[in-house]
Amino acid sequence: IIPLEYHDQPELCFHHILDGKGRLTIIRSLAQNQKLRYTDFQKLITNISPRSLSTQLRALEEFGVTESYDFQEFPKHIDYQLTAFGRSMLPIIDAIYAWYDDQYIKEDCKRICQEE
Repeated sequence: IIPLEYHDQPELCFHHILDGKGRLTIIRSLAQNQKLRYTDFQKLITNISPRSLSTQLRALEEFGVTESYDFQEFPKHIDYQLTAFGRSMLPIIDAIYAWYDDQYIKEDCKRICQEE
C-alpha cells in the first residue's frame, strides 16, 4: 500500500510500486505474453527465489498492477495478467528500458554502473 505522503509525489509513488526484486521483469513479461503462470515466471526470471517471486506477485496484485485467476484445480493453476492500471505503466517502463539500451553502450554509463 502506498504511503500517504507519496500521493502528491508521482516519482515516489511509481518507485514504491516498482521497488521489489523482479517487478519490472514481471510486468514486462506479462506485457509480452498477456497471461502467465507461476512456472512461466520461474523460467523467465532465473535470478529470483520462489519465495521472493511469490512475494513480488502478491505485492503487484495488492497495488492493482496485476490480477490473478485461480482455476481451483490440482495441481494449482493460476493465471496472472496486467490490469488496466498495470498496462498504463508500460509506456514509462518501456522508456526506462529504451534509455538503458541507448545509454548503456556509452562508456560513462558502463563506468558508473561498475562503480556501484
